[in-house]
Amino acid sequence: MALCTPEELSRRLALRKADFRWRGEHVDPATHPEFAPTLISWGSWLYQAAFDPETAATMIASPDLNGEECHVFWHMATSPEDLLQNLKAAQLLAERSPLSGYASIGRDELQALMVATIDVDSRNGTNYHERVVSYVRRFQREQIMAAAAVTDVKGDRSKRPAEQDDPDMYLRVVERNADGVVVRGAKAHTSGSVGAEELIVIPTRAMRQGEEDYTIAFAIPVDTPGITMVARAFNAGSDSEWEAPISSHDELAETFTVFNDVFVPNERIFLNGEWQHAGDVANLFASVNRQGYLGTESGRLRLFIGAAARIAELNGTAGIGHIREKIAQMIKMERSIWALGVAASAESYSRGGYQIPDPVLTNAGKITCMECHFTATRLLLEIAGGAVTTAPLEADLMAPDIKPLVEKYFRGAEPGSAWERLRVFKLIRDLAASEYSGYWNTEIIHGSGSPAAEILAMYREADLDHCKAIVDRALSGRAAVAAPATA
Repeated sequence: MALCTPEELSRRLALRKADFRWRGEHVDPATHPEFAPTLISWGSWLYQAAFDPETAATMIASPDLNGEECHVFWHMATSPEDLLQNLKAAQLLAERSPLSGYASIGRDELQALMVATIDVDSRNGTNYHERVVSYVRRFQREQIMAAAAVTDVKGDRSKRPAEQDDPDMYLRVVERNADGVVVRGAKAHTSGSVGAEELIVIPTRAMRQGEEDYTIAFAIPVDTPGITMVARAFNAGSDSEWEAPISSHDELAETFTVFNDVFVPNERIFLNGEWQHAGDVANLFASVNRQGYLGTESGRLRLFIGAAARIAELNGTAGIGHIREKIAQMIKMERSIWALGVAASAESYSRGGYQIPDPVLTNAGKITCMECHFTATRLLLEIAGGAVTTAPLEADLMAPDIKPLVEKYFRGAEPGSAWERLRVFKLIRDLAASEYSGYWNTEIIHGSGSPAAEILAMYREADLDHCKAIVDRALSGRAAVAAPATA
């Protein structure tokens, strides 16, 4: 089957009959203007990139499970080279539309399930792996747009799932029968679901004995009866490409996703009560997903660096030492994140025939993304100056009697540069001083897992025994280097 086009995706999304809510009303995100930027960044641009002359070579991966060419964001990595391609694809997508580099999240869940279910079946005599493979074949063949339903609402976070006073604080199975299960609960911040055809659902954490009902993983169409999705977009009210050159096409609407006694048929269930494996699925997903995140942040920081360099030229400050130093710091941060992504790919390991990024390097990279994001934002605003937030609005700038004043007083280092300088100011505002940038300030902390989760993963996965053995060897004195001891 040929690669899916943006037009084919739009046709399929128009057929959905899902229960989406927006400001208290039933809406169709496929036609509602508020969700157009999400349908671009997590939809049409993602699909079009496989045909774009500048990106197509990176977007086309090796054959999929059906033996056909595959978009990289639907491809399951089986080698370090595949992981490197995924990293580069995220970077290229994000250079034009930062949020699009993060759109592989449904694929990332499925890759975790492809790996984990081999062990589940071996231990329990189940056939989940066969079901996942069957689903992934269709997922790849049809290039299904999927959203990840991972994070439970959690209620009292000092209590485990089975300890909550309301048992629905974590998604759970409320009925099992010969044909499938019925689930109830809710998932928070389901990214990109307004543009999705299916939800991929996995446990959000490791489970214990007695929490079998909370150990459930499955794939399901968004318009399955009983699913309600309450959408929240962050567009600041401007569709103008002048005022919002990035966020006018780059937005990620989230949904609060409620499962009100939803039936899931057996063939779509990939984990059902095997609590010993819930943590494995969650951890594998985190490693795969965070590796691609590093490519996304690299692409986004390249936008920051380019904007800083361009506004410095227009302001006439490009040769000033502290400006050059700030840009160099941003370059260092972007290259450090990229290096961690490359290293996580190169030092990956194979499990069940699929490639998993090195978890310590991946989590170190994700933490670095967060730390660098806030520093890069501050540096960009320092370099640009206050006009980022005080420049007049488009309607005022274009007024016949104001326009000549703008051309006179907003020029920078070169005569005639006023309009170009203003456009760059608006771009920087979008990137670093808008509601869009406020979204990133939260997303960079919690997206793909919180810093606490990433620190825990690094500590858990690091080879501390090897490091302690190095110390023990050091304590042996000269013998550590095969030299004779002193008398």
